[in-house]
Amino acid sequence: MYLMDFKSRFDELVKFWPELIKADLNNYMKEKNYLHDNNYEKCNYGYPLWSEILISLDEHLSNNSKISSHQNIFLQDIIWAQFCLILAFRIKDDLYDGEIKSNTLLASSDLLQIESIKTYKKYFKSSDSFWTSFHDSISLTILAAIKVDEMQQNIRTDPDELLNTYYNVISLFNIGISAVCKKYRKENILKDILNFSTNLTLAAQILDDLEDIEEDFSRKRFNYVILKLLNTSPQIIIDENFVDEELISKIILKEGLNNIFDNVFELIQISKTILNSLKFEIFFSLIINHEEYVKLFKEKYHKDRINIIFNELKI
Repeated sequence: MYLMDFKSRFDELVKFWPELIKADLNNYMKEKNYLHDNNYEKCNYGYPLWSEILISLDEHLSNNSKISSHQNIFLQDIIWAQFCLILAFRIKDDLYDGEIKSNTLLASSDLLQIESIKTYKKYFKSSDSFWTSFHDSISLTILAAIKVDEMQQNIRTDPDELLNTYYNVISLFNIGISAVCKKYRKENILKDILNFSTNLTLAAQILDDLEDIEEDFSRKRFNYVILKLLNTSPQIIIDENFVDEELISKIILKEGLNNIFDNVFELIQISKTILNSLKFEIFFSLIINHEEYVKLFKEKYHKDRINIIFNELKI
């Protein structure tokens, strides 16, 4: 199910919004390419990873693979609600770290979160325990995102500590999974499914950091990959020029990049191990596709990434 499937639903949502708010959000969506995302969240066949997990989970728990994701109203609603929530958070995150400056987008973020809540309320009463996990996940994600922003401004941040904080940021993706497990009364497997999803999503986040090296570095943001590449150096980093040289040397040396991809494959392997214990065969094709995507990503990165970084950093 492509997020483009929600284009008409999105247009209907903003139909009666004030023109300025609607225009700013549309510009933001176009700039970020969020309705037909081509970033790390996709598996190699074009679906956002988080929605693929929801689709596979719903298909497994409903025991009715004959119903397509387009015909499953519950599933469409959950993916829509999760999409609105993710977008609302991304807007706030971009506002917080200064990447965008628009008060109207803050209003859009609030309205998107309200839409998400309204959609979930179609299936869960106010007294349902689902809402405890809903609010806990949002709180955990917001607090972790603030901490990540602070940590990424300090070049002496421990990369492993930063990665552990990423785990909490990913809590936002737990909400849709919790909804599907709650719907089919399968809360007993929720912990394992969340563990599976978190490790797979974290692997994707590392790839995102890898792709964002130039952008983050130019903004004096030291993401996990940058810190990991530099962390093996015993020298004290004093000035920006040293950082440039050290970062480039780690990238040129194949070992540095291999360590990063080793991290990614290790997280994927953890997800595989969890699936083996659950015997959820439907997820294995998702894992295989994602693993193949990472292998292709690695091959392509080794071939042309050095030239890109040299050009961007003007080294």
